[in-house]
Amino acid sequence: LEPWLGQIRWGSDLACGTATTAVELARRGIAMFAVDASAAMCRLAREKARRAGVPLLVLRADMAAMDAAWKKWATTVK
Repeated sequence: LEPWLGQIRWGSDLACGTATTAVELARRGIAMFAVDASAAMCRLAREKARRAGVPLLVLRADMAAMDAAWKKWATTVK
């Protein structure tokens, strides 16, 4: 992935669990949002991002709600 990472500006981590992938990509400067249906996983993902010092929008939603989640996140990315 290294050759392409410099070209990626934003991404999403769907069914993120504790958001390990989202946090790593955010560390590399990619604007990320993470989505999981579990409140516990979202809480852990937010804590992991906070500890890593990276911005990460974490949304609790199932895949049926992704349209609303996408619109919410898209308004925050510049």
